[in-house]
Amino acid sequence: GALFQRMATLQQNVKRAQQQVADVKASRVRRIEEEKIRRDRAEQQRILDARLEAELAETTHACQEQLSSVEESARRVAVAAAALDTDGGDIMEVESITEQSLVQTEECLRVAQHKASGARSYIMRQIALIPVEGPGGPNDLNARRREVLQSYAQKLQTLMQEHISPHVGLRQRYLRQRLARTAMKELSKVVMDAEYEVEKAVLSAAPLGEETQDNVREAEVAFQAAQAMMARVEEAVARAKLRSKDEDMSSVFQQVEVLQERMQEARTACEGLRSR
Repeated sequence: GALFQRMATLQQNVKRAQQQVADVKASRVRRIEEEKIRRDRAEQQRILDARLEAELAETTHACQEQLSSVEESARRVAVAAAALDTDGGDIMEVESITEQSLVQTEECLRVAQHKASGARSYIMRQIALIPVEGPGGPNDLNARRREVLQSYAQKLQTLMQEHISPHVGLRQRYLRQRLARTAMKELSKVVMDAEYEVEKAVLSAAPLGEETQDNVREAEVAFQAAQAMMARVEEAVARAKLRSKDEDMSSVFQQVEVLQERMQEARTACEGLRSR
């Protein structure tokens, strides 16, 4: 019985030793596999980072090229539009603007708008392609890529607001200025006609020291004509002042105040005739 017990104990020890050896081998295999997985993941991350770096460089280069193209188009718009700029100058300069220069500016503007729209679409598409980060946290290169693209989007928006959008609707502004210039010339002519009628009334009334029925009647007719003409002028000036509140018309009707002063002088002279 004792021999049998020793043999059983020995078998148990052998099995235990075999299990320990198996555990050591299994642990070594696990470590080797884990190390291989770690190296594989590190290599995959290195490849991914290299690809993302290359994509970032390519995207940055493409964005810079498109932004430079939009900037050049905006510069051409500014050069073409310089011939249409009458702000702060003599409104009669509007007459020197040709249809050819207007068409050229509009064409440059269309090109700039088209390029800006293409650049914006490209940037938005690139932002949309950046993957949404999972539980593992944000990828630094993806975050950098998003930041770079957003900075280009902001630069493009600023460029459009400051150098492209201000020229939109330039034909309408130009046509309004032309109409305003015409109205101003007509208004000046009406004022000159009224001043002429007042002058006629003054000359007709001059010999009233030797009154005759004929020259009194002539002076009265001249006075009434001057009064009617001034009423027309005052109405036209009032309309012009209302239109001058339009931003595009403010420089056009800057002479309205001068015309009003001239009409006041004419009215004073005309009233002086009436009081004689």
